[in-house]
Amino acid sequence: MGKIISFDLDMTLIDHKQGFIIPQSAADTIHKLHKNNKIVIATGRDLSLDIGIDILNLIQPDAVIHMNGARVEMCGRNLFEKHLPKQKFNELIQVALSRKWCVGSNVNGIYYCTNPDVLRKREEDLLGRPIHNAQEHFELLHQDNIFTANAFENQYDIDRLALEFSEFYFAKYGAKYGCDIVAAGVSKAEGMKVLLKEWSADFTDVIAVGDSANDIDLLKIAGMGIAMGNATSDVKEVADYITTDISKEGIYHAFKYLNMI
Repeated sequence: MGKIISFDLDMTLIDHKQGFIIPQSAADTIHKLHKNNKIVIATGRDLSLDIGIDILNLIQPDAVIHMNGARVEMCGRNLFEKHLPKQKFNELIQVALSRKWCVGSNVNGIYYCTNPDVLRKREEDLLGRPIHNAQEHFELLHQDNIFTANAFENQYDIDRLALEFSEFYFAKYGAKYGCDIVAAGVSKAEGMKVLLKEWSADFTDVIAVGDSANDIDLLKIAGMGIAMGNATSDVKEVADYITTDISKEGIYHAFKYLNMI
């Protein structure tokens, strides 16, 4: 079977400065690796949504760890899934409203959140334009099957939420603000455990590549953890190897270094 190679998506395979595409050198590297190894995409995104279809068609991974492990899929079959606890999530929404924080989630392709004006302004400040067509949060209160949500706040406020809501895991982004929210006990590493059981393998068989805080648990436990050159400092500290930036063919250079291509 060879190795099980896990790739984060945003700023590991996808350089947002170049648009929502995988650089050709990274795609070519993965196709070469796929001949003798299992390929896994482990992302905070739900790749079953429209935005992920092109990525899946290009990479054709053997499995996907969606939404930081909230859903694990292999060959079109869900091996694991865990929703956010509805009552506690509704409580979180009320806290966000009272503090004028922005917490939201995607429901059927529409993004609903508290204080959508806050989200628009932050995206304009950071990205130059809003990327979510954000709607008011009300629809979220009626949903029973939300896998993941987001908080667009600074790291201090996210830490406050984590102390108040132990029922959730707050997976911070690499930037100075923002996180994904999944149920407690869910992570990319736990998602990988599900796949390893299916493949009768263990973490010594895993090579994991990532760039931000939600990759740390998997990089630490993998047989080989690779940090992108553009990774945050805490990710680089736990990595076994640091490759070049995503904009400098980091994926290609990592596996050239390992003599796997």
